[in-house]
Amino acid sequence: MGPNDGQGWFPFISLRQSTIKDLIGHLRSGFDLDDLTERVAGEFGPLLPAKLEAWKANPFFEPHFRAFEKAVEEHLEGEYN
Repeated sequence: MGPNDGQGWFPFISLRQSTIKDLIGHLRSGFDLDDLTERVAGEFGPLLPAKLEAWKANPFFEPHFRAFEKAVEEHLEGEYN
């Protein structure tokens, strides 16, 4: 177990390369990844409505779609945890 275990972060494919590098730098330095939450949310949040539409069209996601909708709703309301 490392210093950032339990923070619940997962990779976002849509993040800027500079943000990904900063996340890796934070992790390597033992800094709290949550310091970058607002930055990540600012980059990823505006893309969520379009992402949700794409996920809705994917039959693989159909059984989980309501959970995705709820997660997007909460994220857009500022509930990141």
